[in-house]
Amino acid sequence: MTDITVIVVTRNRAAMLRDALQSLIHQDTGGGFSYDILVVDDGSTDQTFQVVEEMARQAFPLVVQYLAIPGSGEALARNVGLRAAQGEWIAFCDDDQVADQAWLQELHREALASQADCVGGAVALSLPPSEALELGPRSRGELGEKLFDHRSRRRLAKDVMGAGNCLLRKSLVETVGEFDITFRQGVDTDFFWRVEKAGFTLSLAPRALVYHIIPAARLQTGYLRQVCLRKGAATARIIDKHEGSRKLLLQALLRLGIICVRDVPQVLIAAGLNNPGFQMDCRCGLWFSLGFLRSALFHLAPSRFPQTRFFRQLQ
Repeated sequence: MTDITVIVVTRNRAAMLRDALQSLIHQDTGGGFSYDILVVDDGSTDQTFQVVEEMARQAFPLVVQYLAIPGSGEALARNVGLRAAQGEWIAFCDDDQVADQAWLQELHREALASQADCVGGAVALSLPPSEALELGPRSRGELGEKLFDHRSRRRLAKDVMGAGNCLLRKSLVETVGEFDITFRQGVDTDFFWRVEKAGFTLSLAPRALVYHIIPAARLQTGYLRQVCLRKGAATARIIDKHEGSRKLLLQALLRLGIICVRDVPQVLIAAGLNNPGFQMDCRCGLWFSLGFLRSALFHLAPSRFPQTRFFRQLQ
């Protein structure tokens, strides 16, 4: 049995997948562990299979396996990978990321040092040379950037960790369960909340770094707006699922106050400043709050606030 199985879920990103696998087959283990790679193809219609075949030949004797399933969504694809993985540990890396050569070694080192059952790594953005938008820290975070230090290890772990850069004991899935297939956004956050609630130890490895490749198409106002609305909506659902309707109601009231006192005034003030990055950050904050509030209304009173059109737009 291999020590770690690295799972990569992909769909119609053959070119990006090649770069991701190239980085994964050249991981420096320091002789401390063995690993293999499992690519779960979620219904691709491009050259994904050919890319995996090519990378598997290059990687030999490192094992690179390919598993094709009908397009079923992120959560189910990750679950299929979990069931097929042979490793005692499972690592996840996304198809639009490039892993630092020491990425897997840093995750493994932190797991051993902290005796953690689940470890998350850091994500830096890799932007195109001529980015369409000036981005502030909030906007960069919405696009997936997660940079932290050792002081954040336990306190923020369940909220900072993402399924695109993590290492977990396969055995914990027997207790926690798989990824919730009813989630489209917030799939990983829901999972890590359940991991912590079940009493497992979480930690962070700041030097376990992957680079998130951001194509120019994602550097558009409309894309960022959609991302923020989705994250806000997913956050409300996660609170409702894990902490109940009473806590969600209190958070919704607080969020309404934030919209009135902070988000809207900041957007208005930023509009008069010559600072595009700050302007976009303020708008991201407002979009997140609006997504949260609309989702909260639905979960608190679905018959009165069905939000059908809103949720259809998010999909």
